[in-house]
Amino acid sequence: MAQIPSAPMLTIAPKGPVVSLNVGDSVEQAPDIAILHISLITRNRETPAAVAANNAGLAKLKTALMAKGVLASDIKQGGLSAHDEFEGEGGARHRKGFMIENYIQVKLRKLDGLNDVMGAAVAAGATSTGNLQFDVANKSAIMDRLIANATAQGRSRAMIHAQANGFSSVRLLSVTESEARMALFAPPAPRFMPREGETVPLDLTPRPVTISVSLAMAFELTN
Repeated sequence: MAQIPSAPMLTIAPKGPVVSLNVGDSVEQAPDIAILHISLITRNRETPAAVAANNAGLAKLKTALMAKGVLASDIKQGGLSAHDEFEGEGGARHRKGFMIENYIQVKLRKLDGLNDVMGAAVAAGATSTGNLQFDVANKSAIMDRLIANATAQGRSRAMIHAQANGFSSVRLLSVTESEARMALFAPPAPRFMPREGETVPLDLTPRPVTISVSLAMAFELTN
């Protein structure tokens, strides 16, 4: 469901009564891309060694993904977390080592190879794979149609208000748009190293993506 946009700010000074409406439209669409989030954690007592291991592991991970047909341009840095780790209590607490967690975001354009890609990531050393989101690559034409339908719906409802209150027409004062997408988020892959030739045993059947738009519209009631 699309988020309801906030009430629009009037950009045209009205001379008569104003009606504010929230209208929208939505459609289900078969996905053609998937976004997969992968993390890689490395630990070492020495900071430089942890950094070097993470860099090497990330390079190995990217090579494995590209071997499965993922484009280099579809692998994006998603975030980085790095900090010292400690153990012990009170006065006995001391530095244990250094931890780095690197996140990458991978766009998959061949949905029938999801299991192979996730299995390859785990086999290449990924700590976790998951937060899988299906989406539609090009939504421009779909959004144009939804906006046109929602706009017609808003004007029609405004006319009902106008006629019910003794007016014959309406004038659009302002409109605010918001978009929302509802897609499947798959559970993370099991954290294990598959045997040679095995894939991660998950049901990753793509589900329809719900694309929706909401408009907050303000109309002046006129004659």
